[in-house]
This record gives sequence, structure tokens and C-alpha cells, in this order.
Amino acid sequence: MRSMHSNVCASRQQGVVLIFAMIALVILLIGAVAMVRSMSVSLFTAGNFGFKRDLVNQSERVLQERVIPLFTSGALASGAARENDRGASNYSAAILPVNAQGIPTALLSGPSSFEATYSAGEIVLSDQAVTLRYVVDRLCTAAGAVNSNACLLGVEAEGVGINSQDLATSTASGVSVPGKKSANPIKPVYRISIRASGPRRTESYFQTTFTVG
Repeated sequence: MRSMHSNVCASRQQGVVLIFAMIALVILLIGAVAMVRSMSVSLFTAGNFGFKRDLVNQSERVLQERVIPLFTSGALASGAARENDRGASNYSAAILPVNAQGIPTALLSGPSSFEATYSAGEIVLSDQAVTLRYVVDRLCTAAGAVNSNACLLGVEAEGVGINSQDLATSTASGVSVPGKKSANPIKPVYRISIRASGPRRTESYFQTTFTVG
């Protein structure tokens, strides 16, 4: 009787150990699955950040390949040329309507609607799956000659051999530094807005403002 009782107890103990082992195995399996999912999400997030960083670099193409040539030697090189809309240069002489985030709604429209007004086209980097759409608008309430009551104006300091201390002194006193220019004439401000689309439906928007002579 004692031998049979001992065998039954040992069998029950082995059964309990097996149950705990199965529970521990299930917990380890759940932890492994959670860790793999977490790593996948982290890698996906890191990849998206990488794409966005690349889009920042790619957006520089708009400035270098389109906007700077337009304003220095192209169709928008003169002040008179910039007084009117030029759809062929993706340019508006008046400030464009924007959404709540300050992005021109023209950038948010479909390709056919956008190209109906702005025919300079997008910059397409097919080998990198990147598309750059852009518009340039003058921050004035209406087209035409620059008007201080209707345009956002900026002053750009410039001069030969002038430094910030000389400029501050001459501006405060109203006396020009001999042989130096205190400041350029007041100029209208222009805004560049860029929509950059990349792989995995990555999309970023960039804006900057500038003045030209």
C-alpha cells in the first residue's frame, strides 16, 4: 500500500511540474512575439525617419535647380516680371490661399488641378521614388507693383566691408558710415513652399522666405 501511494504522489507531482512548464513556455512565447513586434515597429519608425531626412535633402533640388535660376537669370529675374502671375514658373504674384497649417492649398490638390495652373511641373526622381511639387508666391495681397500697404517687405543688410556694429551705429544715428552702404532698399518677401513625397507614402512639407534685388 505504501509503495502504491508513493507512486501516485510522484505521478501527481510530475503532472504539476508539466503544467507549470507549459505555462512558463507560453509566457516566454508571448514575450518573444511581443519583442519581435516591438523591433519591427522600431525598425519601421526608424525607416520613416530616414525617408523624411532624405526628403529634406532632396527638397534642396527645388532651390538649386528651379528657384535660384529663375530669380537670377530666368523668367523672374526682373522686378517687373515678378509683378504678375507666371504659371509656367509656378509663381504667384499674390499670396496663395493656405490651410490651417499654412500650406498653400495648391500643393494639396490633385496633379491635374495643379498642372492646370502651374505648368513648370514637378521634379520627379524615379530612381528614388521621390516627387517634389513646389510653388513660389509673393507675399502681397494683390498682383502689380510693390506697394508697402499691400506687401510684406523686408530689408536685407549688405555692403562692402560693413560689419554689424557699423550698421547698427549708422542706423541708430541716421549717419551713414563713410564709404559703406547701410542697407539695401526695402524689398518684397517671397515664399517657397515644397511638397516632397517619398517611399512608403512618406510626405513632408517645407517652406522658406527670401528677398531679391
